[in-house]
Amino acid sequence: MSDSFKETQHYPAVTKWVLILSTTCIMIGMVMSLIIVPVTETFTLDTDMKWALLFACLTLVMIVSVVCVWYAYTATLETRVDRLGISYRLLPILTDWNTIFKEDIQEWKMVEKLQFQFSHFAGLPNGIMHGLMSKKISLGSRYQLMLHLQNGKKIYIGTNMPEELGDIIKKLTNRQTED
Repeated sequence: MSDSFKETQHYPAVTKWVLILSTTCIMIGMVMSLIIVPVTETFTLDTDMKWALLFACLTLVMIVSVVCVWYAYTATLETRVDRLGISYRLLPILTDWNTIFKEDIQEWKMVEKLQFQFSHFAGLPNGIMHGLMSKKISLGSRYQLMLHLQNGKKIYIGTNMPEELGDIIKKLTNRQTED
């Protein structure tokens, strides 16, 4: 067994397809509103303002949709564990490695995520639900490494390889007590 661990995660294909289908439905709805609104004439604004407003809304929705789909396809969570501690980065948002040094880890455990939570999406802080003292970094993985740090914060890092990661963390924390 080696003394290091590396894992790369991407969003599951189901998540990507749900995002694409919902984005497509929203865009179809916006285009249909461009077709239906002139027929119903329910707007009280003049015609030029109505078209400008609808075009601006459609453009905004399309830009946000394209950015969301782009992010879902390019988001990558890289995790590595070595003799210094646990490092992670979330591309394309967190391009620098964030390192949690082994001396900062008070305790750890592997937890299975049992229910869907909005905050399981990549890098979205879960601080509101946990008193601003925790963060979840995951791309929809089933397991999470829970790190309870010396400063009282908790960090959840998603993994699809819980056994391998758990073995390396055991070696890391045992070595910490032996040093």
